[in-house]
Amino acid sequence: MIRIILIIISLYFTMSSFWVESASLKVSPAQLIIHNVSPGHLYNIYKATNIRLTIYNDESYDQTWKLRIKKPQDKSDTWEKGYNKIPDTSWCYFESNEITVKAKSKGFAHMFVNIPDEEKFYNQHWVAIICVDGAVGSGISLAVDVRVLIETVSKASINNRPYGLLGIAPSMLTFDIRVGETVVSDVTLYNNDANSHTYSIHSLFDESYEDLSNNRNRYLSYSYLPIPETDWIKYPKQFRIEKNQIAKKEISISIPGHVEQPNSKFEDILLIQSDQATLGFIRIRINNLNRGE
Repeated sequence: MIRIILIIISLYFTMSSFWVESASLKVSPAQLIIHNVSPGHLYNIYKATNIRLTIYNDESYDQTWKLRIKKPQDKSDTWEKGYNKIPDTSWCYFESNEITVKAKSKGFAHMFVNIPDEEKFYNQHWVAIICVDGAVGSGISLAVDVRVLIETVSKASINNRPYGLLGIAPSMLTFDIRVGETVVSDVTLYNNDANSHTYSIHSLFDESYEDLSNNRNRYLSYSYLPIPETDWIKYPKQFRIEKNQIAKKEISISIPGHVEQPNSKFEDILLIQSDQATLGFIRIRINNLNRGE
């Protein structure tokens, strides 16, 4: 039996951000999200999705660029809330660390992702940065960064504590529901820190839409719309978890009978913050079983 594993790539574009550029260096896409990555499986992003990094050379001479993966820097980089720095940048790499692009042409770089086969790496939301800059001796000082957001497979039943200061299992809850119904599920939160913390939960979509760090288009999965009303979802707003302890929290969804988009699938992002920082999120998916009726 052949097991087919799908990766869903969600690319965020606007007319001005289809690519990212610095002077004569232009790269696309400007950002990518990789969903449902299974630890222990090697992913060739191009073979799975037909997506690859494109580097444009508008000059009249060949140019050589260096490719590397780095962690974002707290003081200089901005990235989406709820994503944490990837633990090891060697888990993402290219088939070659350099690419030469002919004059008035474009070149392609193929990216691979290989997360170690450890159960603690399920339910993770990570960010890494692809850096494209001038190769040694090329005389090129330009550089651009492309953010890569990686979400590993959501898994409710795990034998080990999830990786990170705050562990979440599962990291995604899917609700199959009809208009007028209420469905209840739960999530387990792990305080992996040596200190006790007070946590709070709120919807990302309740924050200012103009804030680039929480622009909803950067989070939504393909074919899903933002939840029309965040108060469909009920959850504890604040709670405390002692050091190295776990807590199970109930989340429920009710779709009212006056829904204006009864044939749509919806998503929400529930951000979880400690008394110090945003540590993660739960992706909520709502599949309306009234679709097509």
